Amino acid sequence: MKDNPWFTPGWVGAYLVCFFLAFLYFLEPLINHRKHSFDIPNAANTARGTFPVGEALSVISAGNFSGTKLSNQETLRTLLLKLGRPEGKLLVNFWATWCDPCIEEIPSLGTLSEQLRTRSKSSAPLVVTISVDEKSQSVLDFQKKEGKPLPFLVLHDPDGAFSKQLGITKFPETYLIDSEGKTIQKWIGPQDWLSLEILQFLKKSCT
Repeated sequence: MKDNPWFTPGWVGAYLVCFFLAFLYFLEPLINHRKHSFDIPNAANTARGTFPVGEALSVISAGNFSGTKLSNQETLRTLLLKLGRPEGKLLVNFWATWCDPCIEEIPSLGTLSEQLRTRSKSSAPLVVTISVDEKSQSVLDFQKKEGKPLPFLVLHDPDGAFSKQLGITKFPETYLIDSEGKTIQKWIGPQDWLSLEILQFLKKSCT
């Protein structure tokens, strides 16, 4: 049997080079999409519909609002009322203790929460986080490991029903919303919440 001229070493090498170039061609948009999805600010990304601000969620930890009398379950709307900012805005962060990128941004998010809480202006947003951990004990264990309470209020969405209403598929995701649940801004992925860009954006959006 004669050798097939199409499968000589030279042709095999050419095929491999072409295949590799084609692979890079189709892979590049995916890489760029992943990169851009974590850019700041992510103004093009808006939430699916409006936040269900009237839906109750369990309170895991009051954080830096431990002095406020809260029920075992609260809605985002009642939180604004009880925290003295009925027409205020919320910075709502979805996270989990098993999510490394979520843990990465906790220090800066916590510092931002402390700074915003001490502002007298009712327009300053308040930080509220929603854990999608299966069990609330996971958050309590995480706090114990850290040696101190998390510096923000933590609500619980154990079955992911709340986040699914918003079409959330990645964690962390963070939304700036008004008292009616309208999304002002959305961030995908971990952020440096003390960056000049974010601080300027929050100041501009909440004045």
